[in-house]
Amino acid sequence: MKAHKVATGSLRLAAFSLLSLIRPAVVLVLEVIAALSLLGFLACALFGQWFIFTVFLVAGVVSTALAWSYDALLSRLVPFGYGFLSE
Repeated sequence: MKAHKVATGSLRLAAFSLLSLIRPAVVLVLEVIAALSLLGFLACALFGQWFIFTVFLVAGVVSTALAWSYDALLSRLVPFGYGFLSE
């Protein structure tokens, strides 16, 4: 049982380290997608393009949810029970 706990802790630490290193790039890409979707959403609302309007809305909401989910995943993987401080 102790070997299982050590192996799980090591894998969690490795996953946390890797995901923490690539977090700025991942969150930046998702935030850019959300911002562009917001601009497209507003432009389509202004010009009355209703089909693409919903596509931009869904893309913005999904990319924002993915950014939040990424941080939630990182907070679950924090090693040794420490708190996770966001930037």
